[in-house]
Amino acid sequence: MAMRCPGSLVPAQVRIEGRNTEANLGSACHAAIAEIIRGNAPDYGQIASYWDTPRGEIVRLTELAAQIWSESIAELFPDCRVEQKMQQVFGDMELVGTADVVCSYPRRVLDWKFGRRADDYTPQIQAYAALALATWPPGENDFPVYAESMSRSTRVEAYICWVRDGELETYSWAADEIDGFVARIARVAGDDERYVPGDHCAICSKKHECVARRQLVRQSVRSIADVDISQMAATDIVEFRRRLTLLDDAVKQGRAALRLFVQENGPQLSDDGYALRLVDKKIRTIVTDKAWTTLCRLFDDKEMAGFVTVGLTKMQEAIRRRVRLEHHGREMPSGAMAAKIADVWSELRQAEAVEFETRTELKEVRNLKGYHIT
Repeated sequence: MAMRCPGSLVPAQVRIEGRNTEANLGSACHAAIAEIIRGNAPDYGQIASYWDTPRGEIVRLTELAAQIWSESIAELFPDCRVEQKMQQVFGDMELVGTADVVCSYPRRVLDWKFGRRADDYTPQIQAYAALALATWPPGENDFPVYAESMSRSTRVEAYICWVRDGELETYSWAADEIDGFVARIARVAGDDERYVPGDHCAICSKKHECVARRQLVRQSVRSIADVDISQMAATDIVEFRRRLTLLDDAVKQGRAALRLFVQENGPQLSDDGYALRLVDKKIRTIVTDKAWTTLCRLFDDKEMAGFVTVGLTKMQEAIRRRVRLEHHGREMPSGAMAAKIADVWSELRQAEAVEFETRTELKEVRNLKGYHIT
């Protein structure tokens, strides 16, 4: 956040924290995978309750992370530290960060990402690399590890694991490169009176009191009706989309504020005879397990297939429960869970029961080096 908007470094005068479903899920998964790496069984129920997040989604993502850890990452982090807070002073700047997993010799850091790929998190992992190098400076402990190349003792290897995609971004930086990162961070920290509003405002803790954001919202509202997209350059189209995202967030924030006000102060009356009030709406649902016997008696298989849908996440949760029961009291072989899920999907494909639907959405993604838009 700070690298995109230096002004975000200034603490908010009033700290307001709303419920962020995606952030809560990420925090819950971080807590669970940390326990697994420590050699403990996570208490998913307690974690789900603390972070107010569905247990099933935490289990699903954490088990994916655990599989990636055991198959691809664990051997890279001997004697690792989990949720390691690091704090160092660089000149006039204090840098503080908590790495998900860190290894001192060889110097390696890992950052779990449980969300969907969108933003560029290299500045964050670069800061962790700088902290790791300062916390465990080059010394005699390096040389037994890198006896073949003393120069590697001043390097830091960093990894960003995108759990949903099963991908691992890898980086390796020398000490002079890391010094460059620190210098860039210091320049940003010294420029905290400069505000750069944009789509990142949606996750900023200061958005409720940020003058720059309010001015951009007003400007966007005034200009949106006059926009002719066909006359805009590509970079302006991307910026226009960002402004729309900013307006969407402002509208959501306004609706939430209205709801809270009416909840606390009662209905609000208008001059034309209408009232803004909270209205209860009952939504009818069928409890599947209780209704199943009745439904099977009333309808044949084809009729049932017309209105019963299969929740993919729920189905995979059921597979995981069955595998855990099969291995109750015994050590589960590595990859057993993934193999069982793959077997079920294979059978469904053989039965021609799997179809794909393409949904096209407008999304801003990173344009990685070497990728050309045609």
